[in-house]
Amino acid sequence: ALLESERKYYTEDPQRFYSSMEGALDDVVDFQRFTLRVMGKYARGSTQEQRRGFLTVFKKSLFKAYSKALVESGDFKLNVLTADINSRSSSRATVGLEIVSDGGNHYPVTYAMYQDNTTKKWLVENVIVSGVNMGLAFRDRFEQQMRLHKNDIDQVIAGWTSQVDVEKLDKEK
Repeated sequence: ALLESERKYYTEDPQRFYSSMEGALDDVVDFQRFTLRVMGKYARGSTQEQRRGFLTVFKKSLFKAYSKALVESGDFKLNVLTADINSRSSSRATVGLEIVSDGGNHYPVTYAMYQDNTTKKWLVENVIVSGVNMGLAFRDRFEQQMRLHKNDIDQVIAGWTSQVDVEKLDKEK
């Protein structure tokens, strides 16, 4: 509903659009946890400033890539198919969704979620889109960039963009 009400601002006032989307998503996505998992083993050797910096550019790249895809795809329908608590841990769950485009294409999406110990809120910690584990795909990309930049995490952070993310995923199809 928020996306629909804010859609016009995507081109008219992008800052408003992204701020609105960020505010909504921060309530349901644990970006800090997701980002640390993307950084993988490199998170432990990074400074707090580097982790914060990567969180900022990572969120921005996600918002740009996925907002563009959602806004430019036209109308779509979102169906919740399943919501299952993990049998081994009542604080973990998966939610199966299906996005149905205006043209009738179906895209499966799975949210991996956990219940925060402090707030007791359920938060998204990973997303699988059409069988592609986004957390692992981004982690692979982060590791590749670390090798390319000879383990200079600041260069990786400075060079992280949504455009490369989209191109890489398109090449993998």
